[in-house]
Amino acid sequence: MLDWSTKRKLQYFAIIVGFILLFFVVPFYAFIYRPPSCFDGLKNGLEKGIDCGGACRLICSAEAITPILRWDPRVFSVSPESYSVLAYVENPNIAAEVLSAPYTFKIYDKDGSLITERRGTTFIPRNKTFAIFDGNFTAGDRVPFRATFEFGKLVWTRNTAEEPEISVV
Repeated sequence: MLDWSTKRKLQYFAIIVGFILLFFVVPFYAFIYRPPSCFDGLKNGLEKGIDCGGACRLICSAEAITPILRWDPRVFSVSPESYSVLAYVENPNIAAEVLSAPYTFKIYDKDGSLITERRGTTFIPRNKTFAIFDGNFTAGDRVPFRATFEFGKLVWTRNTAEEPEISVV
C-alpha cells in the first residue's frame, strides 16, 4: 500500500504527463500524420503497388494485359504522294482503360530504311477492338512498304461503369 505523499506525487506526475500528451504530442501527431491516399507516392493503405491497385483508380501495370495488335499496321496510298497508316488493336482488359495512350508508327520503304515516324495519342477503351488511324503524310520520292506500331508508357485506370445498351430501330 502506498502512503499519502507517494499517491500525491503519482497524481501530479500523471497530470503533467497527460498535459504533455494533450497539448504537445496529439497536435504534433495531427500535424505530421497524413492519411493514405492514391497520390502520395507511397505504397500504403490498400494499394497493391505505389499509388496503384487495390482501392486506387489507377491499375498497376503488372495487373493490366498489354493491348494486342490484331494485324500488322497497313499503309494506304491516298493520292500519288500522300499516305495514311492504320493499326487494329484489341484491349482484352475488362475493367481497364487508358485515357491518353502515346503511340508511334514507323514507316519503312522496301529496303527497310525508315521514311518517317508518326507520333500521337489515343484513348484505349476497355474490352474493345478499335482502330488507330494516322493520315495524310508524305514520303517524298520513296514509297512506303511496311509499318510498325508501338505504344509508349501506358497509365491504366479502372472503369467499372455500366455501358449503356443502345438499340437501333
